[in-house]
Amino acid sequence: MSAPPGESGAAGPRRRGRRAVTVASMAAVLAALLSIQFLLGTYLELYVTIPSGRDLGALPLDGLVVLILHILVGILVVGTSIRLTVVAVRTHSGRDIALSAIALIGMIVAFLAGLSFTFGDQTDAASFVMAFGFFLGMLCAALLFGGAQLPRPAADSGAS
Repeated sequence: MSAPPGESGAAGPRRRGRRAVTVASMAAVLAALLSIQFLLGTYLELYVTIPSGRDLGALPLDGLVVLILHILVGILVVGTSIRLTVVAVRTHSGRDIALSAIALIGMIVAFLAGLSFTFGDQTDAASFVMAFGFFLGMLCAALLFGGAQLPRPAADSGAS
């Protein structure tokens, strides 16, 4: 009896056309999402006055749409950071694990500070913490992506 289409017996399902997820690819996705997040946040800062407290119904429609997109991309950023950390742990590279964990912490801190800023008192401290978390995430993503592109030193064959 042959295996159904798409399966290869005991080896499990085939993966046609799918590449393995790498630290570099996840870091690139994180950097792209953070770039979008930066643009949305800049728009909000420059062109939208967010009412203090929880009364977001007073926002104009364009501001509300951008704010909702900003929050949704923030959720994607946190999720991507978690996935990046999982992929890094699987590589057993101390450097990749440390950088991805720092990025994840930065993204969680930025997300929580953003919630505090948007639905709280809009303090300068919350804005700074949000920006600092963003900076940590972008820096770590760049280091992870850039480090994957660096040539590795060739192993010495033992000849002196």
